[in-house]
Amino acid sequence: MKCYHFLSFLIFVSFIGLDCNSNKEKSIQSTSPDIIVLDESKKNEVREINFNKVAKLYKKDITIYIENTVAKSQDLEVSEISFVDDKGSPAPSGIFSSDRKSLKVASGKPEPVVVSFTPPDIIVYKYFLRIKSNAITASKRELKIPISGEGMLPKLSVDKTELDFGNVWVGYTQTRDFVISNWSGTGAGPLSIYEFKFSNDPQNFAITQPDIRELPIVVKAGESLTITVSFTPYQIRDYAAILSLATDDPDNRLLKINLKGKGIEQPKNEPPVAKIYAKVKGEWVECNESQPVELAVPGELELSGKFSTDPNNDPIVGFQWNIAKDENNKDIAPEGSDYCFDCAMGNNTHFKDSRNDITKFFGDIVGDYKIRLIVKDATTLESSPAFCPIKGYVDYALQIELRWNTPLTDLDLHLINLSAISYNPPSSNGMFTCPCDCYTDNRNPDWGIPIPYKNICGSSDAVSAGDVEGLSEQDIGDENCCQNPLGNACDPECIPNYGADAVCIAYNDAGESYMTTDPACYKGGRRCVLTCEADTSDPNYKAAIEDNPTLDIDDVEGFGPEHINIVNPSQGFYQITVYYKDDAGIGSSDAWVKVYINGINKHEWTFGPFTLKTSKQAWDVAVIQWPKKGSGDPVVVQPLYPWTLRTIEKCVGCTCQLR
Repeated sequence: MKCYHFLSFLIFVSFIGLDCNSNKEKSIQSTSPDIIVLDESKKNEVREINFNKVAKLYKKDITIYIENTVAKSQDLEVSEISFVDDKGSPAPSGIFSSDRKSLKVASGKPEPVVVSFTPPDIIVYKYFLRIKSNAITASKRELKIPISGEGMLPKLSVDKTELDFGNVWVGYTQTRDFVISNWSGTGAGPLSIYEFKFSNDPQNFAITQPDIRELPIVVKAGESLTITVSFTPYQIRDYAAILSLATDDPDNRLLKINLKGKGIEQPKNEPPVAKIYAKVKGEWVECNESQPVELAVPGELELSGKFSTDPNNDPIVGFQWNIAKDENNKDIAPEGSDYCFDCAMGNNTHFKDSRNDITKFFGDIVGDYKIRLIVKDATTLESSPAFCPIKGYVDYALQIELRWNTPLTDLDLHLINLSAISYNPPSSNGMFTCPCDCYTDNRNPDWGIPIPYKNICGSSDAVSAGDVEGLSEQDIGDENCCQNPLGNACDPECIPNYGADAVCIAYNDAGESYMTTDPACYKGGRRCVLTCEADTSDPNYKAAIEDNPTLDIDDVEGFGPEHINIVNPSQGFYQITVYYKDDAGIGSSDAWVKVYINGINKHEWTFGPFTLKTSKQAWDVAVIQWPKKGSGDPVVVQPLYPWTLRTIEKCVGCTCQLR
């Protein structure tokens, strides 16, 4: 009995011991820490860190917080903060980094960790942020958070590195502009300006545009920023300073602009007064805020600053024309306009200002423009700006406008006359055929009433019927073949696709060249032939010209616009098609087409945006049904829904017959 009592006692003591150990284990578990990683707001769990685009060699920081989630627990001990690839091997040094490699986190007191990304090249980087700790949850003892970022390359250029304010009266303010541009090449990214700082005299020099109270200021790839600096002297002396701009361009971390000016005593001389005059219907008329002028677009308007005056009769020696800016430093011009000064209409030229006393302004899109002029007299005093509002309008019965949203790409606008009586090849729908398709290689085809050409008579010995037949069979590229009466390059052969207007070169006894179309045409033994010179005295000439389409600009540098215009279309059906001639390796481009009818100032139809994905794709937009002249019937525009893309090769030598 004593033995059993003793055994029972041992068993009782053992159970007590086991129970004590169990309570001790529970106590340890209840005070063990656990982990969560939070974002900068300390509210959201971090499951991925994405730095997005960061300039090459520029360091960007993101702060995260490591929190011990167990109340009144032991400290969370983070033994390792590192960066690894998907196999657990260390990431290359210097790309991703953190300011702390290990730390302790008390319960309820999240600890910050600054994670940095410094891309050494223009590529995408993807790794993992690894955090090892003594977290109670086994799956959290080694956290691997995806971390990524893309290196890109802003590339700064500046139009000038010195601003000379000249002589400025004490207490008066003078401004000067310089332009920072960011490139648009492969790998290009936004350019950030983080600081504007003057080396000295900050009370005399200031940035008036843009607003620098909120930094950084970002210049997107392919865009520019105009920066206006003001100078206000308060003493009669020379001033000089350096304006430093801190940027993330690795080659221009600190852009420096030299500033100089001189404060002078206010003389009796007064600044000149700028005035803008516009040539309207052959007469110079003043243009100002209360007296705007109109411009048929696309078109040119001649502007003069020579009517500006100076109170002291000092000669006006300087003229500065440009487009005015709004309160957001945006050009006061229609969106998408590629306006320019002193540029040849139809060329891809982009002069955005002028220094001439008389300038030609080219507007290309319907809408409101505002021109600014500042003049300078011989004493270097500048005027206050004068402004000339210009209202762009359509002066054609039919105008079709194409714009798109990518640089360097080449989209072409086509207008196809669907009234042909035959096509060669017969399977053609008219695209790339001459003269049915108006596009970049056939900018001004002869539709509707035929253009009359002058007749000249040569010796009957100059050309025979056989000679004419021989000429009409010349090979492609033969210099003796007239391409066609309008000088288009779409038909290098002497194929009579213009009916009676097809011509070939012949020579008279004097060796002078002329054109012939009808070998049976004789007058008094002398052959009468047509030339490539239009007969403007013919009563049908005006109507024959006005019913022909004209492509104004072939924009090969991106964005557009391109227009096809007809003064007075003939009755018929006309198809609008957009062709992606060259995607320049960029890929997809969104296009818009606007249709203006009867010279209104607002488009009646807008088609798009529609995405063309790659070169050689065509978008058939709509068909226009133009009524008979004088009928009073409405113009019908029928979209070719559903819009689809078709791939088409340019058809070389394809023709059609309109009459």
